[in-house]
Amino acid sequence: MIYKLSDGKEIKIREAVVLDAEKLLITAKTNIEEQEFVMTSIDEFTITLDQEKKWIKSYKDNPTSLLLVAECDNQIIGNLDFKCKPQLKQSHVGEFGIGVLKKYRNKGIGGFLLKELIDWTKSNGSIEKLILQVFANNDRAIHLYKKFGFKEEGRLIKSIKLENEEYIDNLLMYKMI
Repeated sequence: MIYKLSDGKEIKIREAVVLDAEKLLITAKTNIEEQEFVMTSIDEFTITLDQEKKWIKSYKDNPTSLLLVAECDNQIIGNLDFKCKPQLKQSHVGEFGIGVLKKYRNKGIGGFLLKELIDWTKSNGSIEKLILQVFANNDRAIHLYKKFGFKEEGRLIKSIKLENEEYIDNLLMYKMI
């Protein structure tokens, strides 16, 4: 799907393919370095190109998982990864995460990715509930999720500890499809 930004740039949202592995790695590393709202530190991010290719392929091989990329000017600027729970009793529930490069934030790209996920889950037929975890102080992300109908389900108190010894709650949100 093609979306237009207010500046006229086109954003293409599509499913990732194995050939995206190198670009996705670059985007992931950049996101970790730029963003305060990620669980992984850059020192922990040790994914190899082969591992990234296998990770992408795992989405293609699973009918209840989806890996989307957002492209602009032939560069991957964001992604969304979604997988359903593997246990039979939870197979109707899927969790996702979104990342967008800093330069492209606050332009609606997270919303484009989220819209594509929701449309895909509605057509999938077996997915009934979307869940996510978000830093409780990530107001922009929480606003986006609420705009799409997500509600707070719970909170993991002080489950995130920052380098400066500050604690942040992890907010659990959901949307029924």
